[in-house]
Amino acid sequence: MASSEKRFYDIHMHVFNLSHAGLMAFINRFFLNNALNFNDLLDGKYFKILRYYFFKKGHSEAESIAIMRKRLIKVSFRIIIILALAFLWFCYIRQHLNFNFSGIWNNILSWFIYVTGFLFSVILAYLLIFLIKKYFKKLFCKKEKSKKIPHTINVLSIFENDLAHQLRYLEMDYLSMHQDIRDYIFTAGNPDPREFYDELKKMWEAHDSKLEINGQEINTVILTPLMMNFNSKGFEKLDKNKVHYNLPPAKLIIEQLIDLFNGIQSYYKTSLKVLEIYPFMGVNPGTYRHGVSMETDMKIKIPEKLEGKVVFLPIIKMLVFVMEMTDEEQVFLLDSIKDDNLRKKVREKMNTFHLSDFEDGYPKDNTFPKMLDKYFGEYKGDAKDFSDTFKETFSAKEPKTWRDIKSNFFSGIKVYPPLGFDPYPKEDTNMNIYINTHYLYQYCVEKNIPLTTHCSDGGFVIMEEKWSRKRANPDCWKSVLGDYPELKLNFGHFGIQLKSTKHGWGEWNKTIIDLILDVDYPNVYADISDLGESKKKYKKLGEAIYAAIREKATDEAGRKDLWQKLCKNLLFGTDFMVNLFHTDSYLSYIEIWEDTNIFSNSEKVSLTSENPHRFLFEGKQS
Repeated sequence: MASSEKRFYDIHMHVFNLSHAGLMAFINRFFLNNALNFNDLLDGKYFKILRYYFFKKGHSEAESIAIMRKRLIKVSFRIIIILALAFLWFCYIRQHLNFNFSGIWNNILSWFIYVTGFLFSVILAYLLIFLIKKYFKKLFCKKEKSKKIPHTINVLSIFENDLAHQLRYLEMDYLSMHQDIRDYIFTAGNPDPREFYDELKKMWEAHDSKLEINGQEINTVILTPLMMNFNSKGFEKLDKNKVHYNLPPAKLIIEQLIDLFNGIQSYYKTSLKVLEIYPFMGVNPGTYRHGVSMETDMKIKIPEKLEGKVVFLPIIKMLVFVMEMTDEEQVFLLDSIKDDNLRKKVREKMNTFHLSDFEDGYPKDNTFPKMLDKYFGEYKGDAKDFSDTFKETFSAKEPKTWRDIKSNFFSGIKVYPPLGFDPYPKEDTNMNIYINTHYLYQYCVEKNIPLTTHCSDGGFVIMEEKWSRKRANPDCWKSVLGDYPELKLNFGHFGIQLKSTKHGWGEWNKTIIDLILDVDYPNVYADISDLGESKKKYKKLGEAIYAAIREKATDEAGRKDLWQKLCKNLLFGTDFMVNLFHTDSYLSYIEIWEDTNIFSNSEKVSLTSENPHRFLFEGKQS
């Protein structure tokens, strides 16, 4: 990459469709929201939904207080209305009502009518409040209300589309930042695609093939779509007696990779090549075997010539065999171990490993180390390597396929706790998960591979909510960073807690700010994806950051210094396509970002160019 080339990064976005997530995953995310699982729904346990919303507690004292505060306000309002109506009805209206019934029925029937009338008045009062509220919303928020249906159609339109079309739409959104190009796109009708792109190309070249964002000229837009491992969708093994076709649609991560590769290839052939796409691989270590390993209390130093073939994980004291070794290499490994008992155990495990069937030096089974080495083995974290690989792969005269993908296609790794990823599994949970997770961290640290984790209390939650929220909580990552302090880690969504705190800002984002400012963890970042669909949301984001900083510094100079330090490790992201539930388009999201004033222009350049470039391609910060 030329030093003069200016790049704009969207560090947190997605390119997938309903065939990857599945419609049922969307139902779970947007309707059930993990208040109950699918089997509960089949069993008719609807009361669980009421219990979930009325008696739910937070997973921290602050969250519980916030939830109870909202609940108390609502309940108190209802109690006041009911008490007011009761006073009005029984102390005033009842005196003006006379029912003449003979005998014993007089008191029974009159009180029955009074009570029934009172209940009816409560219903009428709530109906009146509902109608008044609806009328005022329609009167004062007509524009906002009218967006709900277009937003829903907009989301479904993009989610059901081919991945190449999604990328073309994004390219046109960036081109539309030039008003004349925007006018042409919106008035072009339905021309021949070749004529359409020929005209677009002329207009683009008239602008010197550049964009202007935040007052900076941009040559290239870098997208890093985060792949999500939807292998599990949260409704496996449904009762056959209740759901005859009870197998959930399974689309493995490799199938998503194929779709994404083909989508990029198709986009690149029929576009102006404004975008370069460097995906993050979505992984869940629990879905892979680790191969053959052994535990040892003694530290083993792996000879340099055997690095990558056999790996020692010092944090968990595990030796993992990765690749086939020649007889000479096996002897070399054994000779490097001085303890006789340890050497004997290593020989036994090594012999077991070499009973495997090998292909290209790896076991034929797709182990986790083998998968990582296939896609990151030659990874150097060099921006030029990625740009060159991207252009060579997708502009080659001889068509390439996903099978040609090796290193420098994936620019990082994405993990997603709500889909089952456990950041710090215990030894007694599952050996595959336990070993693979630590293998992942050590591998990322050694190669300086960036890792992004989902960090909000929402998302595609398929696990039991308490389990999911505990592992999405940034507190869970303190142990990880304690073991791997140089890990390059990005907290997606900045720890927003929309389900439990006012405006979404609470303890989680404060924890992330603490980690970013901690000198012991120099490579911790946070992105602000899907947090800026309006100026109001950006304002709340700014207030939350300032509130956390005020707790750390007593004077204005100290607060300014902390703000500047924090801004060096914040990243811009959109969370496209999920953000379309709240905004009109990718283009409008970018325009709102340009208009916000919580960051200065130079800080915006940091968040969209300098910081993400450092996160993806530069060495470890010290």
